[in-house]
Amino acid sequence: MKYLISYIVMTMICINAHAQETREEWSKELKKPNLNVEDVATLLATQFNQNKGKKIDSNTLSLGSTAIKKNINIDNQMTNQLNEAQIEKIKTTMPSLTSKQICSTPMMYVLVKEHGLTVSYRWYDLSMKEVLTSVVDATVCK
Repeated sequence: MKYLISYIVMTMICINAHAQETREEWSKELKKPNLNVEDVATLLATQFNQNKGKKIDSNTLSLGSTAIKKNINIDNQMTNQLNEAQIEKIKTTMPSLTSKQICSTPMMYVLVKEHGLTVSYRWYDLSMKEVLTSVVDATVCK
């Protein structure tokens, strides 16, 4: 299991250009009989929490991540006050960006498509009012 954990961490850092081959390798690795997808989800949430309290970009602060069964909730807060037009832009662009990010990472693609993992990105404004939730599941990754 320690080998799998370090392999997951290294893969999240390095995205392989040969996505199809890597997806196949991940598919083989994640089909091992002793794999517990809930433990993997918890591990991934822990990795996302390494950025907790840090700015992801100029407008977004990472609030952290939690794993609940086969779901990972990733919470972010906007660091600027947004107007209605900006909120609408976020609502139209963020779902496709988050799904692209998850679905293009071979390990996450396999976990979502083959193991039923879901990833929920949630964005909050300055007063912690939820602006958007974007869920990536098996129906989103093609």
